[in-house]
Amino acid sequence: MLDIQKLSAWSSEDQEWLVDLLGLVGLLKKCIIDKQYRISDSWVNAISLNQVGNEHVERLRAKRHKPNESKMVVFLRIWSGDSLFVSRETDPDALRKLLSEEILNGKIRYPYVFGRLASDLIFEKFPGMNSLTAAQTKILLDELPLGVFQEGRTVVGPMGAFRSRSFRAIPPPFHEVYGYLCSEAHCLILHPVDISTGESSVSKAQNRLDEILDRSTQGDIESMRNLNRIVQKIMGLTSERFSTDLINVISDDLTIEEMRCVVERLFSEICRDPVERTRIGKQMNVIFSNPSDLIESFSVQQLEQAILYFTDEEICRAIDRNVRAGNISVSAYGKRKSVVSRFPEGSYDLSAEIGSYGVRFVDGTVSGFSSNLSKLIRDIYFGSGSVLSAEDLAFALDLSPGKDLKSELASYLVKETPDEIIDRLILSNRQASDFAGEDYGVSDYLSEGRSVFGAALKWKLGAPIVPGNLIIESLKSQCNALIELVKSGADESELRGTSSNVFVAFEEILQRSLSYCAWAFTVDHYLEIPRFSYDLDIGSNSLSWVEQMSPTADPRLRLTPGGKNMLSQLSAGFARLAKGLVSVESRSGEYVRPKKDFPLPCIYGTSVFSFPSRCAFLNLREISREMILKDLKSMSRRCQAGSLGDTRNDVMHGNTDFPSSERLIDAANEIGIIIKELEDTGLFPLVYDLKARSIDRFGRETIEYERQGKIITLNYPSVELAPGLPYRSTRLLMFPKYEVGESGPLRFKLITGSPRSGYWKDWPPRWPERADIPLGNSTRLNYPNSSEQKDEAI
Repeated sequence: MLDIQKLSAWSSEDQEWLVDLLGLVGLLKKCIIDKQYRISDSWVNAISLNQVGNEHVERLRAKRHKPNESKMVVFLRIWSGDSLFVSRETDPDALRKLLSEEILNGKIRYPYVFGRLASDLIFEKFPGMNSLTAAQTKILLDELPLGVFQEGRTVVGPMGAFRSRSFRAIPPPFHEVYGYLCSEAHCLILHPVDISTGESSVSKAQNRLDEILDRSTQGDIESMRNLNRIVQKIMGLTSERFSTDLINVISDDLTIEEMRCVVERLFSEICRDPVERTRIGKQMNVIFSNPSDLIESFSVQQLEQAILYFTDEEICRAIDRNVRAGNISVSAYGKRKSVVSRFPEGSYDLSAEIGSYGVRFVDGTVSGFSSNLSKLIRDIYFGSGSVLSAEDLAFALDLSPGKDLKSELASYLVKETPDEIIDRLILSNRQASDFAGEDYGVSDYLSEGRSVFGAALKWKLGAPIVPGNLIIESLKSQCNALIELVKSGADESELRGTSSNVFVAFEEILQRSLSYCAWAFTVDHYLEIPRFSYDLDIGSNSLSWVEQMSPTADPRLRLTPGGKNMLSQLSAGFARLAKGLVSVESRSGEYVRPKKDFPLPCIYGTSVFSFPSRCAFLNLREISREMILKDLKSMSRRCQAGSLGDTRNDVMHGNTDFPSSERLIDAANEIGIIIKELEDTGLFPLVYDLKARSIDRFGRETIEYERQGKIITLNYPSVELAPGLPYRSTRLLMFPKYEVGESGPLRFKLITGSPRSGYWKDWPPRWPERADIPLGNSTRLNYPNSSEQKDEAI
C-alpha cells in the first residue's frame, strides 16, 4: 500500500497517478448537479479503496448513509492526516470515461466562465444579486455553453471528458462565476456571483465524513507540504517558461477564426501519426477523416477544449507559426493579452502574451527580461548542455587567461546594454544563435538574418516593446530627405511623391495629436476601464467633443470624427479645442464629482483626492491649464501661418503650379519646428522609458523617466491620492509640463487593441445600486491588453 508519508520517495509514475486522481476529485467536487442526483454502481465499481478508506465507508454506513454515496464521499476526500484512502488499483481512465458520460447526458455540469457571457446573463436576468439559488443556477446554466476546464490530466467541456497530453491546473471556480463591478465607482474588483449545486445525498454524506475526520485525525503538516510541492511541480506551476494564463489569452483575445487556425495546426501535426490520430478521435468522441472539416464544425467551446488536449509546447509552437503566417494578426508593437486572470499562474506569476513574434511568458517587470537573458548566456557557456566553452566566452569578452570568467561575466551582464550582450555573446556566433533559437522557439527566424532573429529572441526573452515615437522620427527623416532631394536637383515627379508623403504623414500626426489631446483633457479617466490607459494602435476618437463643445459656422473647418481630416481642419481644430476647454472651465460646477465616488480614505479620512472633477482638464493645476490653452492656440497659429497650407495644396493637387524649391524647403523646416513643439509639450502621444528607481529607508521613492535625454521625475508617495494614475510602469505617455495637483505630470499607461477589443467594450457591467459584496472573493482584472497592473497606484 502506498504510504502518503513517504510521498517524496514514490516513483514518478505513482506520483502522477495521485495527481491525476486529485484532478478528477477537484472536478467532481466543483461540478453542479441536481438534488436528485444519485451515485451509480458504475462509479463505485471504478473506485478501489484501501483498508483505511473502507473503514471510513463503514463508519458512514453506520450513520445510515447509502453504500454508493459513502464510497464516493470517501474517494472525494482521498486522504486525511497521514492516511491515503484510495488504492493503486483505482484507474483514472475509467473514472474519466464515467465523468464524460455524465457530462454528455447532462447529469454533471460546469459553468462557462470564458468570455463575457456569464456576467452579461447575470446582469440581465439577476440584477443586483450576488448569490443564486439552485433553481436560478439552473436557469443560468441552461443558457450558457458547457464550461471548459482541466485539472490534472482531465479536460472537461462540450465533448465530455478526456485525457490531456499534459497536466494542468485550470480548475472550475468553486460554485461561483465571475460577475460584476459593484456600485462603488472607485472599485475595479471583479466580484463573483455564487451559484448553487443541488443539496444531494452526496453532500450530506460529505458533511458527516468531515465531522468524523475532524474528530479522529490530525493534520500531517509535512505530508501536506510534500503533496503541495509535488502537485505544483507536476501541474507545471513551478515552470519558468509556461503559465496557465495561456488559455486565458487564447479565449479572451483570439477570434474564432484565429482559434481555428491554431487547432488546425495542432491537429495536422499530430494526425500524421495514425496511432495518435485514432487516439485523439477516441478521446474527443469524434470520428473524422479530414481534420479541417471537423475543426470547421467546432464551436468556440469545442475549440477551447480541443486545445487543452495538447502540451503547452505544442500550443505555443502552433500559435507562433500562425503568427508568422499572418493567421493571427498583431501589430508591430501590439500584444494580445488576457482580460481576466481566472486560474493559478504558478510560482513565477507569469502572464502570457502574443506579439509579432509569437507567444511569450513574462512576469511584468524589466528584471524578468534581464534574468532570462542572463540565464540563457550562462546556459550557452556554462550549462550542462552548453554548446560553447569558457574559452569561447573569454575570447568573446576579450579577456586575458587566468581571469575569473563567471565573475567577469556577471559584471559584464550588469554593465552592458541587453542589445550589446545579445549581439556580442549570441548573435556573433552561429552555435550560440542555434542554441538560443531552439531554446526559445525562434529558430525559424535564423534564416531571416541577425537583425530579425535578434528581435524575435528579445521578444521571447521578455524585452519591453519599443512603441510610439516611430511615426515622429519617420516624419523627421522624410523632411530631411525632401530637403536633400531639393538640393540635389531632383525632378518634379520625385519631389511631388516625397513631398506628398511628408504632408500625408504630417496630417496623420496632427490628427493623432488633436484626438489624443481632446481625449486626454476631457475624459473622466478615473472611471474609465482601464484607468489612465491609451491605445497607441487605435488612438482615440474624441474629435466629436470638439464639434459639440466648440462648433464652427465654416463647413470647411468642421472636423470629421472617425475620418481623415485635412491640414486646414486640423489647424483650426487645436484652437477650437482650446475654446471648448475655456467653456468647460467657465462651467466647472457642472463637472464636480459626487462625493460618493471618492475613494474611501477621502470620504472618511483627511486624504486629498486628485480627481474631484469629472473632466480631466479641471483636475490639472491652474498654471497647467493656462499652459495647455496657450500651447493649443500656438499650435493652431503655427499650422495656419505662412504658406504651409498653400504649399500643401499645391503639392497634393495637380491643377496648380508645383511649389518652388524654396517653398518646399521652408515647408519642411516649418513642419520640423511644429513637430518639435508637439514633442516639447507632449501634445503628441510620446513614450517615456523608465530610467531609474530609487527608494530610501523611509520608503520615499523616486522614479525617473527619459526620452531623448529629457528626464521627468516622479515622487512617491504623493500628498494626494490619485487612484489609477500610473507611476512605476516601464514606459508611459506623459505631458511633461501639465501636472495633476501634487501627483506629477498627467500620464497614461500604454495598451494595445486587438480584433476582439470591441467584444469587451463596456465590460464588466457595474451594478447601478449597491449590492452586499462577499469579502475575500475577487478576481484580478487585466482589462483588454493593459501593459502594467501590479505597479498601478490604487
